[in-house]
This record gives sequence, C-alpha cells and structure tokens, in this order.
Amino acid sequence: MITSTTLFSYNYSFVIRMIKKTRNNLARFNLLAHTIKVVINKCSFKYGSHNPILNSDRIIITYPLLHIAKHRKQLYMTTNTRNKQQRKYEHVNAALKWAELNLHLPISIADIAEKAYLTRSTFERFFKQTQQVSPRTWLIQMRLKKALHLLATTSHSIDKIAQKCGYVSALSLRLIFKRYLGYTPGYYRREFVENQDKS
Repeated sequence: MITSTTLFSYNYSFVIRMIKKTRNNLARFNLLAHTIKVVINKCSFKYGSHNPILNSDRIIITYPLLHIAKHRKQLYMTTNTRNKQQRKYEHVNAALKWAELNLHLPISIADIAEKAYLTRSTFERFFKQTQQVSPRTWLIQMRLKKALHLLATTSHSIDKIAQKCGYVSALSLRLIFKRYLGYTPGYYRREFVENQDKS
C-alpha cells in the first residue's frame, strides 16, 4: 500500500497499478484515496504555491485521482445496482410463492406487487423483463395448472375446484379453460380418466 512517505518515489504507472488492485476492495480503495489526499494537503501546507506535486510532478497525482474518482463511482454504482436488483428478485420470488400458496383467494396483481414491496407498474415491468410474460398471464397459468391437477387427482366438483383456484363459479373456470386451453374442465377430466383407464 502507498504511504505518504513513499508516494514521491513511485511513478504514474505504478500508482495506477495500485489503484486497479484496490478498486474491488472498498476499504483499501478509500485508504489509498485518503493517503494521496493527505500527501497533497501536507505538501500544500509545506510548500504553498510551490507544491512540487502540483507543479513538477502533477501527472503523478492528477491522473490517479481521476482514476480513483472514476473507479470509485463505478464500484459504488455496480455494487449498489447489484444489491438493489438482488433484493428486488428476492422480494418478487417471495411474493410469487405467496401467490402460489393462496390461489384459492381472489388475488390481484396489485396484491402481489404489494407483497414484493413494489408499485404495480414497477412490478409489472420487472416481471415482464424477467419472466417474458405479464403477471396476469402468469397468474392465470398458475390457476389453470392447479385446476388441471385437481381435475386429474380428485373427485371434487367443477364448482369446488373453481373456488379452490380463485374463481367465483364453475362457469368462470369453464370460460378460462375454453379461452386458454380450447376445451372445458369436464372434457379434460373425462379424457384424463379414459387415458388412465386405458394405461
């Protein structure tokens, strides 16, 4: 690490190498920046306007300081952005798990966004970017998946299955089935049972 007593003996390229070595370690990076600042202040106090660093050796300090400012900002922005994105992913994933466990409730997109600690518009934008579908489409897919499972593995009535999947009636579930799958819940159950019997 560069110290105030040895900085004068190092050339520009060496200082730059030291900066690059420390830019991924914020503590060491700050220490290096502070050391250079201390040297400048000490020389300014001792030499005044005839500061040898600010005059004959300007290049040794000026460019490293510019690099320090640049790399420090990049390091902060990259780390800060990564942390924000990571937290957002974690909150959204937790919200989606909550939604999957509560499909029997009349969940709205606003409810899921609230669980993710995001506004609805931010949640929808982030969701589309990461999942390639809208939150509404995802919610319908999850409800259909649950309905298909219940139709195939239980003897519950269509009306009861509809309620377990967050729909108010069998008619609502039937309309969703027809629109997204092209057949009715009853047709799927009959076809599934027949195929199971044949196998």
